[in-house]
Parts: sequence; structure tokens; C-alpha cells
Amino acid sequence: MGLQKWLRIVLPEIQLIDFIQKEGFRGKKQRTALGRQTMAGVSSSIPSGSNIPGPHHAGIPQSSGAIKEAARDVTLGIKNLTLNRSNEELDHLFNEIKHTLNSHVLGQGRYIDDLLVCFKKSFLARDKGSIQNTILLCGPSGTGKNLSLNIMINELYKKKLTPYKSYSTMDLSQYGEKDIHTNFIVDCSALFSYGIGTVCFTGVEKAHSVVISYVTKLFRDGYFRTPEGIVVSASDYFLILYMDAEVNLNQAGHQIPVSIADKVPPGLLREIQSFSYTEPLTVDSLRTILHTQLHKASATLQRQAQLNIQFDPNVYSVLAERLLATKKYGEAVHDLVENNFYSVLLDARARGKLSSSSNILVKMEDHEFFAEADKVRILLKTISIIKEETLEDILNELNSLVGLDSVKTFVHELLQTVKLQKQREALGGKITPMALHIRRNNS
Repeated sequence: MGLQKWLRIVLPEIQLIDFIQKEGFRGKKQRTALGRQTMAGVSSSIPSGSNIPGPHHAGIPQSSGAIKEAARDVTLGIKNLTLNRSNEELDHLFNEIKHTLNSHVLGQGRYIDDLLVCFKKSFLARDKGSIQNTILLCGPSGTGKNLSLNIMINELYKKKLTPYKSYSTMDLSQYGEKDIHTNFIVDCSALFSYGIGTVCFTGVEKAHSVVISYVTKLFRDGYFRTPEGIVVSASDYFLILYMDAEVNLNQAGHQIPVSIADKVPPGLLREIQSFSYTEPLTVDSLRTILHTQLHKASATLQRQAQLNIQFDPNVYSVLAERLLATKKYGEAVHDLVENNFYSVLLDARARGKLSSSSNILVKMEDHEFFAEADKVRILLKTISIIKEETLEDILNELNSLVGLDSVKTFVHELLQTVKLQKQREALGGKITPMALHIRRNNS
């Protein structure tokens, strides 16, 4: 008999938890409304003003009283089950997880190895009753961080190493000064009320200094206490700091890259025990991802709308080179496949431009990504060779210009002032509002 069924026989209260998980205390109608606010496949954050955990927390029942006690009994059972796993069993299970991750997240072998270590060493330590690990996950947007974390937590659940198959996310940037002692505290209490799990913090770069101080205490001490006496404990949780940031590969090694460390408040940075960062994807990796995702979407269109789709052999390489320049990597692939390929062709089928007998050839010529069927040409997307400029690119272009010394000096001083202001705020100091005084020449 499976563990889940056995727990429901021994602890009938779990059946009540299942009911609450399905229906919710606030009813289906409000839960559905909240669901519309989230994006499918993305770790949504907790909005300001809400005391309901985000969608990654949806699989965790909201419990109180007897229900909460029952949930603790379940998590205690899972903890004991994990403690009884031999090191050989853990080696085998994590090797299986590694294979799964490498088959879904391409071109990130070192990152996956580091991510596995972040979690595995906590299971080897078997340190029950304390924070399991404090982890920094970072790297360029669209390089597999979110996907890998979802797979990691789900695989731990499938292998009965954790009781929940999803993680919770809190966007720290959503809490202003008025929210700190209300919504922030309430949301934190909700996130850490289930005894065991994984919580992912985002938006640290734009978070209020007081919010940063509370999170730093959580990472350092495993709990924090508010002036009102409310205690939030993170015992038996994995705490993750999640950031989208470019990585200077010249700084790659066994320490957090300086380009990443500079964006984390110093006090919080000191409490990071493990880290893993992704690297920019290569053209080959993007081409493989494009091939997989486009064929997956075409199979869906074949099944749903009976569209027979073929691809010009050159389409993957040309698209990969164009998308690489955007530095959005996987996000750019997802947007192209979902919004410019699948959606456009399904719309054309609904309008009668395409039929079930149409033989469709997808091509890339000049700047146009399009589909041809008989004498019909359907433009999917215009993709110009335009590199997305970063702040560093703009500064380099400014410095290359002849003259404009006063402008260059002003811009560099302004950027340095902004950097110092952010560092002062991260350390809890007061910042002075900046005002730009522009002299207008009316002559």
C-alpha cells in the first residue's frame, strides 16, 4: 500500500486536508479569481495586499488547529522516512534526478551539478529541526533556473524525500513601507506554517530595507520576531534567493561571481551557504531547444487541428542565431513558439485559411518567420537582427563618442550616486531623495 493511502487511513484528518486543498477556505470562486492573476508555468509571486500563498503553494493545505496538527504529523513521517534513507539510496535517487534534469535543461551541466549538491548535502546531513540550506540561484533570464527548480522539487516529492511537489515564491519587491508589518508578516507566516518545504524569494534588488532585514534574520537565525511578538520560523525549510542576472564567465569558479554578489545586500550575502548559477546559452543549445519545442507544438496542432506541418532544415539555425542576440534565451523561445507559431497557426485554422488537408512548410527568409500552405503565406513573426542593448553597451557607446566630456562625467557620477544609494538602503540607512536640476537655455 502506498504511503499516501496509508497516511489517510491512519490519520483521517488528512482527508479533511485534501478537501480544503481542493475547495479552499474561501471557496472555489475566489480561488479561481486568484488563479487568473498568475501566469501558467511561471513562479508567480504573492501580490501586495494578499495573505494567500502563490500558485507554487497551491498544493500545500492551509491548516489550523487539528488540521495543522495532522499536517505536522504527516511532515514528521516524511522527515523520519528521509532520515532512514541510506547514503547509497540517496546517491542512487540523486543520480536519477540528475538524469532527469539534464534531459530537460540543456547546456547547464555545471549548474545542475551544483543545484543537486545544494539539496543533496542537506539530506546527507540529516539535520532535523534547523534550516536545511540557504541557496542562491542566479543567472541570465531564460536559461533554465525556474524549470530546473520545478523539476528538482517535483522529483524530490516523487522519490518521497519531501511531502510537497511544489515550492512557494515571495516577491519581496511587492511590499512597501505600509505593507511590512501587515501583509509581509501575514504572508511570511502563511509560507512557513507547514513544517517543511521550500521557499523562493525574488525581487531582492528592489526590496525595502526593513524587509531585507527580516529576510536576513530568517536566513541567519532560522526565524524572526516582530515588535508585536509574532514569530516566523523557517526550521526544516530550504530557503532560496532567486535572481535574474548576467554572469561574467571570467569570474566563474567556487565563489559567487562578483557581478552577482554586488547585487545582493551584504548582510544577506553572508548567510548564503550554497549557490548555483546558470550560464548564457550557446547557439547549439538554443537550436536544440527550438527543435524540441517547435516539434512539440506542431504535434499538438496535428492532434488538435489536424495540421500537417514540416520545417525547412535551416529554420532552427537561423532562428537560434536571431534569438541568441536578444539575450532572453529560453524566454524568447517560449514566446516565439507559443505566441507566434502555435497561436497564429491555430487562429489561421479557425479562420479557414488552413484546412486539415493543408501541407504546411515553416521557413525563415530574410527577417520573416512564416508558414506556407498551397498558395497561402502566413507571417508568423518578423525577427530583425537587433541586439538588446544593456546599460554597459550604452555606456561604452557614450564613451566612444568624441567630446561631450561634461555629459560623460555627469552620467558616470549619477550612476555612482545611484549605486551608493542602493548600498546604503540595503544596509538599513536612510537615503536622500535625488533631484535632477536641469538648466534650461531659453535663448
